[in-house]
Amino acid sequence: MSDSSARSTAPSASKTSATKRRIDGVRPCLKCGHDLHGQTIERSEALGLFFARCAECGTAAPLVEQPILGLWGRRVGIFFLMASVQAVLTIGLVTVLILFGTSLGILEEALAPARAAASSMLPIGTWNIDPIWWFENEDEVIKAMTTASKIPWTSNSLRTMALIVGPVMVFMGIIWSGLLLGIRRRHLPWVAVIANGLAFVMLMIFIFLLCPLPEINGPRSTIWEATLRIMSPAMAVPVCFAQMLTMTAGLLAGRPLLRRTACFILPPRSRTLLRALWDADGLKLPAHRG
Repeated sequence: MSDSSARSTAPSASKTSATKRRIDGVRPCLKCGHDLHGQTIERSEALGLFFARCAECGTAAPLVEQPILGLWGRRVGIFFLMASVQAVLTIGLVTVLILFGTSLGILEEALAPARAAASSMLPIGTWNIDPIWWFENEDEVIKAMTTASKIPWTSNSLRTMALIVGPVMVFMGIIWSGLLLGIRRRHLPWVAVIANGLAFVMLMIFIFLLCPLPEINGPRSTIWEATLRIMSPAMAVPVCFAQMLTMTAGLLAGRPLLRRTACFILPPRSRTLLRALWDADGLKLPAHRG
């Protein structure tokens, strides 16, 4: 009688109570690998342990609270946070410099026929532009430059550069879509607009400061400087616009491509480490393969 009474009054290990807290972070289920993020934390009244049940397989995952780091722990966290921000800013500067370099290179190649046409009009044996000669022949030289500059967009060299620069712009867009996870996908094209806008401003500053007009620079001016100063401002707009479009394509296709790559390479249990790729666009992390 006493044994049955003792058994009836013994606390039940299955009796639990739900708390008001939920799992905030990445915590895969030990059995199926499903992410437990958002699951309600329960407490076993008999054992006094906290746990959360997997929404897929129902397995109870025990939770162990980690001790709070002290002052140095917070300092290390702030250091890595600032280092991450600095790394993103550095990558942004490198991106703008790459855009500036590619746009200048494309302009250099596109202006080669215009430069050749203007050079053929110079007196034989002359490298620099004589201000008097420029004053007398400016209209004819600019007309020859304009006529020649209409041809190069179909040249093989420019096609080759486009085949190289285009994939580079798309790849940069994919990288930035993975770096700026705090920005919604529909707002990512602004990254391409800002980056190419800064590159265009740098290009104009370079042209107007380093390549003055022959009537200003005098006998120190060259055909290279004159061609770049006169023809580049109008031709730089379509070049930077094309770079912006290709980079925008990479920005919009980047996250879906990164998510598909993660699903293709990583098993379901390991995908939880890249949960931010899904959270950035309000998507649910897939628990199955594929």
